[in-house]
Amino acid sequence: MEYGFNKKLGKLVHAAEAVRWADYTCPTCGHPVELRRGPNLEYFAHWRGIDGTEECELFVPGHGGASHGSHIEKAAETQVEDDPAELGLILDHLDGDWALALRVPEIPRDDIGDESLVALRTAIVEIVTGAGVVSRLSGLDLRPGVGVGRVFVPPSLQEYRARPIGIWPRAVKSERWNLRCPPLQATGVLFRLRRGEWTRLVADSAVHAGETILVLAEERCAPPDRTGRLEHARIASGGLTWTIWEIALPDNYDHALSNWLARIGHHFVSRPWRLRLANPPRAYSDRGEPIFWLGDSAVFEVEAPSNDAETLATFAFGSNSQGASVRSGEGDLSHIAITSHTTGQTRLSLADERSASIGVMFAPRPRDATVAELLARTPRLRVRLGKLCFDAWRASTHVIRVDSKAPPEVEVDLGHENARARVVLWERGRLRSQRSLSGREVAAILQRSLQSASRIEIDAENFGRVEFTLARASVSDRHKANDRLAWREHVLNVTNDVSTGAVHTVSGRPRLISALVCQPVSAAGLVQSRIALRRRRQPNGGPQ
Repeated sequence: MEYGFNKKLGKLVHAAEAVRWADYTCPTCGHPVELRRGPNLEYFAHWRGIDGTEECELFVPGHGGASHGSHIEKAAETQVEDDPAELGLILDHLDGDWALALRVPEIPRDDIGDESLVALRTAIVEIVTGAGVVSRLSGLDLRPGVGVGRVFVPPSLQEYRARPIGIWPRAVKSERWNLRCPPLQATGVLFRLRRGEWTRLVADSAVHAGETILVLAEERCAPPDRTGRLEHARIASGGLTWTIWEIALPDNYDHALSNWLARIGHHFVSRPWRLRLANPPRAYSDRGEPIFWLGDSAVFEVEAPSNDAETLATFAFGSNSQGASVRSGEGDLSHIAITSHTTGQTRLSLADERSASIGVMFAPRPRDATVAELLARTPRLRVRLGKLCFDAWRASTHVIRVDSKAPPEVEVDLGHENARARVVLWERGRLRSQRSLSGREVAAILQRSLQSASRIEIDAENFGRVEFTLARASVSDRHKANDRLAWREHVLNVTNDVSTGAVHTVSGRPRLISALVCQPVSAAGLVQSRIALRRRRQPNGGPQ
C-alpha cells in the first residue's frame, strides 16, 4: 500500500515520505503496518501473524515475503571480478591513456618454494580470443608477491582464454592458468572502482544510487543522457569503436535508467548504509578484531544512503543491548563514539543492513614496560653497518663516517619477507633511484655505494625510512683528529653543512691588500685563523 496512518502525527503519510521506526497503521483495518523498501519503490505492508490482516482489502498475499527478501539480498550483491584465482577485466589509466587489461593470478608461494626465479624466464601465460593470440605474460610477472599480473588486451566480443606454454618449474602446477573470462557486450559493460582499480562487475550484480561507475560499450550504445556521462577514451578493435564513459547515477530511482541497466544485466538499488571504524585501534586480535584500551573512544563513521535518511543503531555488550536512532542531516555522514570501562567484546550494528556491523574489543591498558616491549618487537626497517644498527622511526637522518679502505659489512631487514623498498642515491653529483627491491638487493646496493655516494635514502613504506649522510675518513684525516677544531671543520665540509653558523671575515695578513677579500668562514675556521695570527705576532711564535 502507498499510504500509512501515522498515529503520532494523526494523518496519512506516503511511503516515499515516511520515516522508519515510526508507528504506522493500515488506513482500512487499523492493524499495524511497516515501511519496506524494495529495489525500485517504497511501500507499506501488514505485519505477519496478526489475526484479521488477511481480511483487509489492502492485504497483498506474499507481498514483501521471502521472495522479496531474497531479491533484496541478491540485488545488494555488488560483486566484481576480483577473485585472485580467476581472470578478471579492469580498465587501466596509465600516463593519461585508458586501456583494457586482464588480471592474471600469481604463482602461489608454496609452489615456487626455494626454486630460483630464473627458472620462470621460460614460463609464459598466453592470452587468446577468437582472433588468436592477443598477448603473452612472462612467468616472472607472476612471481609470488606481485598479487596479480596484468596484461593489456583489446576489447573483444569473444571469450578471453588463458593457457600456459613454455617450460615451467616442476613444482609449479601450470594447469591452474587454464582459465576463461566472459567476453564484452557491445551494449555495455560496467566497471566499479575497487581497491584502486576499475574492475568489471559480475553479471547480475547491483549498482547503487549515487554511485560513479565506468561504462565500456560500442560507441552507438551510449548510456542515457541523464547520467551526466563523460567520455574518456575510444579504443578501436575488431572493426568496432569502443568508448569509455564515466557516469554518475542519480540519488533517486529513475525508470529509464533502471531499464537501461536491466538490458545490460544489472539492477538499480538504493545505496546501502555503510559503517566503518573512523579512528585507528591500539591493536588487532588474532581474528582481526580491533582492540581499544579501557577509556578509549571507538569512533564509527556512518554513511547514509541519502540526506534525511534514518536507521536504528544497536550497541550490544555481552547480554545487554542499547539502541539509538541515527539520522543524517544535510550531509550523509554521521559519527558514533563508544567508550567502555569494562573489558569485553562489543558490537555496533545498523538495522537496515546486515553487513553494516563491526565488533571491537576493549582491553585493560598495558603497563609502560609492556608497551615499550611491544614497540621494540614492531616490524620495521633495520640497517646494520658493522656493529652499528639503525632503526626506522627513532631518527630519520644519520651522519656516519666510513673508512674508504675498510667499509663495514651491511645487513638490511625490511621488516617482512614480502616487503619492498626504494633506494635513492646521491652519487658524484647525480641522483639515482631504484624501486621494488628486496632486503638482500638493498644491502648489496648499500655495500657498493658506501665508497662513492654522499647520501643514501632507504624507504620501506609502512616499515619506515632511514637516510644516511656519509663522511669518509682517510689516513690524513686521522692526523687531523688531533686538532678538534680542524676535525670539526673537516666534518662540516664533507657533510655540505659549512654554511651553518658562517660569518664573513678576511683571511691571511690584514695589512696585505690581497687579503682584504670578504668570504664566509665557519666558527671553527675563524677561531683557527685568530690563533694562527696570534702566534705570528708573538716573538719566536712561528714563521712571519
